[in-house]
Amino acid sequence: MPSRQVRVRVNAVARSFGPAALLLSLGAGSCGSLFGGFSTDNPDNCVRNTELCQAPAQACNPLTKLCEPAVMLTAVSPPGGTNLGGEMVTLTGDRFVTGMTVMIDGEPATAVTVSGAQQLTAMTPPRPGRQGPVAIELVHPEGQRLQRDKLFRYYGEVSFQQMCFQGPSGGRIAVAADFNGDRKIDLVVAGFSQVRTYLSSGDGFTFQSPMTITPGGIPQNLATADVNGDGKLDLVISSNNATSSIATALGNGDGTFAALLKTPVTSTAYGLALGDVTGDGRLDALSLQGKDLVIQAGAGDGTFLAEQHIPFAIQNAGGSAGITLADLDKDGRLDVIAANPVEQDISILFGQPTGFGPASLLPLSSQPSLVAVGDYDLDGVTDVLVGLTRTARKVELMQGLGGRSFGPLPSLELPINTRIEAQGDAVGN
Repeated sequence: MPSRQVRVRVNAVARSFGPAALLLSLGAGSCGSLFGGFSTDNPDNCVRNTELCQAPAQACNPLTKLCEPAVMLTAVSPPGGTNLGGEMVTLTGDRFVTGMTVMIDGEPATAVTVSGAQQLTAMTPPRPGRQGPVAIELVHPEGQRLQRDKLFRYYGEVSFQQMCFQGPSGGRIAVAADFNGDRKIDLVVAGFSQVRTYLSSGDGFTFQSPMTITPGGIPQNLATADVNGDGKLDLVISSNNATSSIATALGNGDGTFAALLKTPVTSTAYGLALGDVTGDGRLDALSLQGKDLVIQAGAGDGTFLAEQHIPFAIQNAGGSAGITLADLDKDGRLDVIAANPVEQDISILFGQPTGFGPASLLPLSSQPSLVAVGDYDLDGVTDVLVGLTRTARKVELMQGLGGRSFGPLPSLELPINTRIEAQGDAVGN
């Protein structure tokens, strides 16, 4: 450092201030270097001067106050776990060393094992009641700290209670909704030749005497929505007979329905979902026919227009195929979730400004039949529920992790063969 002239001035007028005050100045220089400064006078103190470290390759060590190679954390697998803790997760990054501390949502993880500079494993701590994304902090034994906020989330334990009631002969498919406006979830169940409506008492397992609809063929799938915009829920049925069709029963608002309105289809419509995918404000019908995803624009009166076929990467739709619509990635566009029984997986086609993107596949343990969506773990992110066919006797849950990512949730084992599923708050809780 070049020499600088030091001027000393003694204040002689000191009666009011006690002993004489001594003033020191360093010419044009700064006093920063005398007091652990934060400018170029003290370039090694990165705590005071955070711009000294070249991110992301470097980070400041708060103990040594020096820039050093940065600890990095790029991924956590699985990216979610139960808030009961006790699950092993794998962290991927760089500059991991033995003795590193892992904090998850402010609590220390246990069983931290470093297998190399780029990978370690740790046991998640219990965080009862915590749901959603949480912060993960890594503390290097030499002092450097790193926090990432969106790589891991806690979810609540998912469980269901099972209740059974007598349904129609050959009951195959069900939908759940409030068809009479009493804020109780009712059921519609399709058998081999009839569709019956069961109005709920609200306790989840007792229903009024059923009302019957005869669609004129073997019902293949059911969907419910207000397709004509009158504020009342309607029922749409795809059926298989000599002239396959999509039939709409417009709701009267009291649990009963008007006479069927039929729209012909080229071949049997397996899987059926309703949503506005054409952007005209009217609900459209989507189904699986052969190897195609078929879109029929809604006319707004309960009927549907000409078919638009989109080649779909499945071997062949059949009685076990099913689809549903939901905006999974929260981009304002509906996405298609399809069950592929032959491939033993589900396909997700994310909506684009025009049409749908390529299918993303999620493998399953057995053949799927129908799919549903909802926030089953109450973390604010949409999850996917898959009903498996017949002898599998269970449903599988895919936890939504935000964006377009999903991870496994606990499966629900069932005591009977199943190929149907419907969802709703049947017990009012």
